[in-house]
Amino acid sequence: QGLSFYSGEVCYRRDYELSGDGGKHILRIPVWKGTSCVVQVNGIKVADVTREKFKMDVGPYLSPGTNTLEIYITGTDGDFGLLKDFSLE
Repeated sequence: QGLSFYSGEVCYRRDYELSGDGGKHILRIPVWKGTSCVVQVNGIKVADVTREKFKMDVGPYLSPGTNTLEIYITGTDGDFGLLKDFSLE
């Protein structure tokens, strides 16, 4: 078609302090745009997100102390990423 293929990835990262045992902690990703979305907790892939308004209990992957939550969104054009910020409740 005469058009070059563009692909890129953006990562959203946040550290959370957890005092005590894991329990239930719900990750909410309200709206994202792209071709794929991957969730990692403390460097471990825990989900491939396939839909908007995604939520998941990430409590089993958390430990006392500092925990890192990363969301990777890949797109095939310049218009991809989180459209609303994610939250951990």
